[in-house]
Parts: sequence; structure tokens; C-alpha cells
Amino acid sequence: MLERNFVLVCVAQLIGYVSNGFIGPIFPLFIVTLGYTESVAGLAVAALNVVSFSSRPVFGYLVDSGRARR
Repeated sequence: MLERNFVLVCVAQLIGYVSNGFIGPIFPLFIVTLGYTESVAGLAVAALNVVSFSSRPVFGYLVDSGRARR
């Protein structure tokens, strides 16, 4: 039926998408439960998004510049 490598890639993608999906609603609540204000939680989420946005081109270039395995 399905090859083992294909299933592993699909499971890895699913885990990645689910973990990223939980960051959005849970991270600010975690910051607030640590005792910080909602403003600090907003700044933490903004910093997370800025780092994520700015690092994607760098890692994309590094992945694309590597040799393809066969």
C-alpha cells in the first residue's frame, strides 16, 4: 500500500502543524499565568512571530542549497 517513508513524512508534518497550532492560543495564556500582563504576552507573541518570519528565508535557503539525496 503506502511506503513507510511516505507515512513517516506525513506523520512528521502532522505533528509539526499540530504543535504550531497550539502555540497561538496557549503561549499568551502561559505568559499570563507566569504573572506577566497581557501587554507583555502580546509583545512575546509579536517577538515570536518576528523571529519566525525573519528566520524562514534563511533556513529555506539553507535547505534549498543542499544536495538532493537519491
